Amino acid sequence: IKEEKLFACLVSLSHNFGVSELLVMSRLLGGFSDEKWLFSAGMDISIFPRCFNLKLYVVVIVVNWLEGPGSEQLRTQWGIGDSIRASQALQQKHEEIESQHSEWFAVYVELNQQIAALLNAGDEEDLVELKALQQQLSDVCYRQASQLEFRQNLLQAALEFHGVAQDLSQQLDGLLGMLCVDVAPADGASIQQTLKLLEEKLKSVDLGLQGLREKGQGLLDQISNQASWAYGKDVTIENKENVDHIQGVMEDMQLRKQRCEDMVDVRRLKMLQMVQLFKCEEDAAQAVEWLSELLDALLKTHIRLGDDSQETKVLLEKHRKFFDVAQSTYDYGRQLLQATVVLCQSLRCTSRSSGETLPRLNRVWKQFTITSEERVHRLEMAIAFHSNAEKILQEFPEQPEAINEMEQFDEIEAVGKSLLDRLTVPVVYPDGTEQYFGSPSDMASTAEHIREKMKLLSLKKQQLRQPEATTPES
Repeated sequence: IKEEKLFACLVSLSHNFGVSELLVMSRLLGGFSDEKWLFSAGMDISIFPRCFNLKLYVVVIVVNWLEGPGSEQLRTQWGIGDSIRASQALQQKHEEIESQHSEWFAVYVELNQQIAALLNAGDEEDLVELKALQQQLSDVCYRQASQLEFRQNLLQAALEFHGVAQDLSQQLDGLLGMLCVDVAPADGASIQQTLKLLEEKLKSVDLGLQGLREKGQGLLDQISNQASWAYGKDVTIENKENVDHIQGVMEDMQLRKQRCEDMVDVRRLKMLQMVQLFKCEEDAAQAVEWLSELLDALLKTHIRLGDDSQETKVLLEKHRKFFDVAQSTYDYGRQLLQATVVLCQSLRCTSRSSGETLPRLNRVWKQFTITSEERVHRLEMAIAFHSNAEKILQEFPEQPEAINEMEQFDEIEAVGKSLLDRLTVPVVYPDGTEQYFGSPSDMASTAEHIREKMKLLSLKKQQLRQPEATTPES
C-alpha cells in the first residue's frame, strides 16, 4: 500500500469512524509519529506532515463528540426518580452513558500519549495548534468525567433517600396497622408490653424521619450545585421538580408520623385507662376478699363476751372500731366498682368482673352487717347482765335496803338465761345459710362465765330470802 493511498483512505473513512475505529486509527498513527519507523517501513518521510494533520483531525473528532452527543446525553439526564425503582433505572441509564464515555476516554488516553511524544520531538512553532487541541481535549474530558461522577453521586444519594423513605413508609404502615387494630389485652402486664412496643415503634419512626431529613437535605445540597454542570441549559424547571419531590416526600412523612403520634397518644390514653380499669377490678376483688376475711375473723375470733361489765365495754368499743374498718373496706370496694363503670363507659367496653364483684361485695357486706348486729346485741346484753349483777353483788350486804324487790334478781337471771340461749342460736343470712360464733368449745367457755355469775346471783338471792339464817360469821 502506498503512503498516499493510506492517508487518503484514513481521511475518507474517518468521517464514519466509531470509537473503536478511531482507537485503531490513533494507534496506527502513533507508529507514524516515529520517523525511524517510517524509514524502516520504506515510507516517504514527506508523509509525516500529513499524518500529523490526520492526528489533529482525530483529536477534533473526539472533542466534537464529547462536546456534542456526549454533552447532550448528560444534559438530558437531570431527574432523580420518584422511587427506588425509578432511581435504579436512571442509574442503569447513567451506567450506559458512562460506558460510552469510557470508550471515548480510552481514545483520549491514546491520543494524549501520542501528542505528548510529538510535542517532545517536534518544532515549537509547528505544534501550537496541536498543543491547543490537546488542552481542549483534556479540558473536555475532565469536565465530562467530573459531571459523570457528579451525576453518579447524585443518583446514589437519590437512591439512598428513596430507600430511607421506603423503609420509613413501611414502618409507618406497620405502626398504623397496629394502631388500627382494636386491642383486647388480658391483663395489665400485656397492656404494658403493648405500650412498650408502641413506644419502641414510635422511637424507630422518629429515628427514620431524622435519617430521611438528613438524606433529603444532603440531596438538596447536591441539587443546588447541579446548575454548574448545565452548560448554559436552564435547569430551573428540572431542579424545581426534584426539589419539590424531595420536600414533598419529607412533608408527607412528617404528616404521616404526626398522625401516628396523635393516634399513639389516643391509644396510650386508652391503654392507661385499661390499666386503671384492670387495677380497679383487681382491687375491688381484693376488697371483697378482705371483707370476707373480716367476716371470717368476726365469726371465729370475736367470741368472748367479757368476765365483767368493764371488759365487755372494752370489747364493744373494739368491735365498733373493727366495724369501721369493715365499713371502710366496703366503701373502698364500692368506689372502685363505680370507677370501673365510668372507665368502661369511657372505653365503651364491658367490665370483666364488675357484674360478679358487685353482687359478691354486697352479699358479703350484708352478711357482715347481720353478724355485726348480732355481735353488738350480745355484747349489749352482756353489759346489761354484768352491770346489774355487779351492782347487786357489790351493794349487798352493806346496803341490803337497796334491794327492795326480788324481781330485780329475776330480771337479771332472765337476761342471763336469754344471753345463754342466744349463744346457741346461729346467725341466719338472707340466702338461708347459717353461721355460729366460734366453735362449740368456745361457746361453752363463754357460757360458763355467765353461769358462774348467775350462781353467785342465786346464792345472794337465797341469802336475801333467809336473812335470819345468815350470821356475820357465816
